[in-house]
Amino acid sequence: MRKIILLVLSVIALSAKAQTTLIADGGFENQPTFQNNQLPRIAGFGELGNLVQKTNPTIDREFMIERGQWFKKASNSGYLTASIIDSDSYAGKKCVLLSVGKNSPQKNLDKWETTAIAQFVEIERTKSYTLRFYAKSNIDCDKIFVGAVTGNGSVIEGSTWVDITPEWKEYSLTITPGVHPKSGGYTNKLLDRSAVVIGLATKYDNNDRSIQISVLLDNIDLIPNE
Repeated sequence: MRKIILLVLSVIALSAKAQTTLIADGGFENQPTFQNNQLPRIAGFGELGNLVQKTNPTIDREFMIERGQWFKKASNSGYLTASIIDSDSYAGKKCVLLSVGKNSPQKNLDKWETTAIAQFVEIERTKSYTLRFYAKSNIDCDKIFVGAVTGNGSVIEGSTWVDITPEWKEYSLTITPGVHPKSGGYTNKLLDRSAVVIGLATKYDNNDRSIQISVLLDNIDLIPNE
């Protein structure tokens, strides 16, 4: 009987721990996808409550930008893909493959803001947060930008470039919105419309064409610290 009680308490504790994350479906197991299993695309970080872009990937119906969903943040370029795959993962059956294709003349693919995935969350100024995730370099990717931005794209303290390896590995960092003033891009209203972001940046060859780069991401959590 004592063992059963301990087991039940352990399960409850684990469930409570899992529920502390602000991220929905951090393992990408149940995301709605479109053309070529891609996440829907947003053009800016201020679009919460609007409709997604209908090209790259092609979307033939209205789809609202809401919390609890993952999106690809990109300009109108088919050379950036954020696809859900089931051929590899850290845990579960799926993960997301974030990739910039080769030979693109599209500008700004060397800036993480134009090549990222995002999920909108409510962030409180009085709290700090642990952003935890698993990553695996896929093609020539040795670092990714990880963190959070407010509703107008202002980067929140603690967001940074993270060095990654070709093997699945856990990473974490601390987001501290309280260091920012209550003005400009860091008002309480904009913090309420924040987004967790993970992006990459490619380079260009001598002909100003993009070099292919990609990363696998899985089990993303944003956990309020006590």
